[in-house]
Amino acid sequence: MSVARILRDSPEEYHAVKALSKSGMDELLRCPAKFKLMLDNMGNGDHEQTDAMLCGSLFHAMALEPDAVGERYAKRTHPGNTKAGKEESKAAAEIGLSLVLPKMWADCEGMAAAVSKHPLMVAAHRADDFMSEVSIYWNEGPVPCKARIDAVATLPMFGLCAIDLKSTQDSSPGAIEKSIYQWGYHRQAVWYRRALRAVGMNAHAFALMFVEKTPPYVVTA
Repeated sequence: MSVARILRDSPEEYHAVKALSKSGMDELLRCPAKFKLMLDNMGNGDHEQTDAMLCGSLFHAMALEPDAVGERYAKRTHPGNTKAGKEESKAAAEIGLSLVLPKMWADCEGMAAAVSKHPLMVAAHRADDFMSEVSIYWNEGPVPCKARIDAVATLPMFGLCAIDLKSTQDSSPGAIEKSIYQWGYHRQAVWYRRALRAVGMNAHAFALMFVEKTPPYVVTA
């Protein structure tokens, strides 16, 4: 990975690359042994997808890549513990679809719709240089690095901007301040702008868009 590059690859391809990322830095700060375990597990495909991870990935797809939703996800029509449900799960697995409960599907649709109506996202989609779900790979000295950015676009009054979507229980300003510190989003802002500079794109701003997981799906950018 000596040459910095930006591309649209799949989440699976991105996560399989052994490199330092923002989430890797979080583990490194907690304990180097935890980061080593994370690095060793990259690419083995054994990590289990939790409901929270499924909800987050479906929400991002609906908000940023709606045309690809049907290729990755389907709404579950039968309870998973019934014969019909087990057959449905087997059929979905054979073609690589993740089944989603109707309640989660509806909430993700609500979140995606709320985000799409926000002025920041409206402006981003109108930008000629709008890109979504892009991966950047580069080196910091001998250290391979990576970042996966939800969206990049030139926005009025801000210039080139990296945009990251976050689902949350509370998008009030006070709760957001706590989330930024708790989850290290300040490090993410620096990391994403650093990644973009590595490929010759000087991002002047980093925008976090928080959307609540329940109606009325309040959005705070």
